[in-house]
Amino acid sequence: MIENMHGTNSETGPIFIVGSGRSGTSVLTWSLGQHPNVLPLPETHWIARLTVHMRQLFQFGTSQGQYTHLGALDWNEDDFFREFGHFVNQFVVNTREPRLRYIRKMTAQKLGLTLEEVLELEKQGKLSPDVNLVTAKNYQLVRSSVDPKCRWVDGTPENTHYMFSLARAFPNAKFIHLLRNPNSVARSLMGFSSVGAGGIDHTEQEAYSAWMKYVHSAVKGEEALGPDRVLRVIYEDLIEDPEAMLKKCFSFFGEDFVSATVLPFNEKINSSSSSYKEKYETVTEASREANKFYNKIMKEGQSKRVKDKSLKELTENYQNYANCIHQL
Repeated sequence: MIENMHGTNSETGPIFIVGSGRSGTSVLTWSLGQHPNVLPLPETHWIARLTVHMRQLFQFGTSQGQYTHLGALDWNEDDFFREFGHFVNQFVVNTREPRLRYIRKMTAQKLGLTLEEVLELEKQGKLSPDVNLVTAKNYQLVRSSVDPKCRWVDGTPENTHYMFSLARAFPNAKFIHLLRNPNSVARSLMGFSSVGAGGIDHTEQEAYSAWMKYVHSAVKGEEALGPDRVLRVIYEDLIEDPEAMLKKCFSFFGEDFVSATVLPFNEKINSSSSSYKEKYETVTEASREANKFYNKIMKEGQSKRVKDKSLKELTENYQNYANCIHQL
């Protein structure tokens, strides 16, 4: 039911950072995750996909009406999504300790330390989530053992295409659309191999097409879910004044601002290098289309209301996609 898209229960929801890759999603995830009540996650990939398969699972579970488990509960599809999302939410919150154990294990291996020595580093606030990439001064999974970490932030760019189903599963989730200039994103993607972890350099055509695909989905999500659920943040504003933009984000989440959330901006993470100059003439149709769309949405700003047409479009796209993959 459409009313469930806008939040109906008292449970604090997760935070999803959406938008194109190479737009600062990683650093913002870690930044928000320095808050005592927010657990930063690596890219998940599985949660969004689960929300697609849930539609078929509900159909299986109600296939014979009251003689099947879900049919005997008198639930509709929205009820199932909401209840399943509740348990996924708690499952993710509970991964805090397993994640810490893994970080301790990897730190011991990389630094040649005993577990006791690693635990001492943790007590001193010197346990980096990855000693090869970032410092504990600016990046920590948990800054204090008493941090509640009752909600989590997921910066998987792929989630951009699943905003509708994620909003159904997590009725009180908040979305940040992190919007970066397409030329900057394209340059980063064209030098993506320098990041490592299997990154592949994109052609100009591929880079701009990727930006367009993600940002178009994010803007549709803004329009479909409305400003109570989605906040657009301009990347360049975030880099220029992290504290001001983070205060805006935490106000949107209903959380108090904490100064430690600014720390990750003191240290680069997952940055790519590129030989392309800051300004150059775009030569592909994809680049011209991306810049035209960017200028349009920057001029118009974020939609101040829910657009029923966009919500209907996302609903139909989700249903068609879910039906399609289950026929394969």
